[in-house]
Order: sequence, then C-alpha cells, then structure tokens
Amino acid sequence: MCYSFTPVRTPDGILWLPKKVVDQYEKDGWVERADEVFPRGPAEVWRWIKGGVQSSEMVFDMVPRFYLKAGNPSLDEVLKRKRSKKKGGDGFDSYNARSESILEKATFRAPWAEGKRMVVPVSAWRERPNMEEAPPEFKGREFRIHLSDPKNLAGIWERWENKQGEILESFAIITVDSLGNDMLRGIWHERCPLILDHRQVEEWLDPKTSPEQAFKMIRPYPSDEMKLEEIIRPRPDDPQLSLFAPPA
Repeated sequence: MCYSFTPVRTPDGILWLPKKVVDQYEKDGWVERADEVFPRGPAEVWRWIKGGVQSSEMVFDMVPRFYLKAGNPSLDEVLKRKRSKKKGGDGFDSYNARSESILEKATFRAPWAEGKRMVVPVSAWRERPNMEEAPPEFKGREFRIHLSDPKNLAGIWERWENKQGEILESFAIITVDSLGNDMLRGIWHERCPLILDHRQVEEWLDPKTSPEQAFKMIRPYPSDEMKLEEIIRPRPDDPQLSLFAPPA
C-alpha cells in the first residue's frame, strides 16, 4: 500500500520530459505543491494526451466511471458517499491497485484495458506495518521511504462524469508484493508501489504499448535504492503540531 507520497517539485525530477516542456516550466515558473499528497488530495500526474506526455491535475483515489451513475448524483454527493466510513454505506478506498487483481476488479479492469496509465514523479512515500505477523513493537509506527533520486510511481487513471457535465479525473497507484525487498519486509509491510525510472516512463505511457506489454513492466524495485526514515509524531503539546499534516 502507498498511502502518501512526496511529489517532486522541480523540473530536475522529471528529466524524461522533452526539453521544450522543461524549458516552458523554467519560463513560466514552477508552482510548488504540498510537501506530501494524501488520499483524496489533488496531485499533478503525467499521462499521454494528443500525441505526447502532458501533465494533468487528478485526485489521488480512483472513482470508477460507474460509481452511483444510475442515480445521476452531483460530484459533491459522489465524493461524500465514496469517502464515507459509515457502517453499511457504500464508501471505499481505491487509491492503490494490486497488480495481482488489476485484470479482474471492476474498478480497475476497464482503465487498464484502455491503456489509461499515468505516473507521478516523487522523491519519497509513506508506509505503515501491515502484516498480521508484525511484532507488537511495530504497531502504530510509521515510516517514510526515500528514493536515491527522483523516480516515478506508476498507476492508472479514470474519468467520472454525470449528465450535468461535472467531471472528475482520479488515479490509483499500482502496488506489487514486497517479497524480496528486505527494507519493506523489515518494517513488516507487504506491498510496494510500482516504481519506474525516467527512461521507462514514455514506454509506460505510450498508447502503442499494449496492456500485455505494460504488465511485463510491473515488478518490485530494489531496496538498495531506498533509504528508511521513521516518522516520529509530535506530542499533543508540541508547538510544531500545526506543521504536521496527517492523512485526511
């Protein structure tokens, strides 16, 4: 599971982009994003649009195209119900897509088959121990995994639209089994986001790359290019508490 990531905030982190795109960034100025993006928050992602790689702002938590469509709800209602945690409600999280079930799950099956792939350049992401056999001393702990240099978390995106013309584009990060990654297994976490180098991005995004070819690119990333940092939560009386941004 990847429930938070740190987006890259300078053109240096997206070297795979065409030079003219980087030049435009320098001309217009780079707009800094928040230090971290949590589920249901906006993020700048990259996808293939009209013959090339372009950026788009999307929500980090995929909303399926079919969600509540029969009743033609407003976008606000859709977001409220999907985020609801009430018992018996129809709320659910879909900000991660397991690679093992991406071909079967209704939420992810169509976007994957249609080649709706995206990436988001990042420098780090957060994880919590989630394996049942984790020792008691790991409960409640939280870690940030830093990458040796900016990479790209890869996933799929979807478009939801109602009859009133309201549109929401959202995405999910693909995850793989962390087996073989000593760092992630060392903190008792069983999943790892799909990580691509800059040289792999254009192939991943290009619509000429078939779903079958793209699926072959889904693999674990080596732990020797990662560095672990434990996140220490501030005390309730800590004056820096207001600077801490927990998940929504």
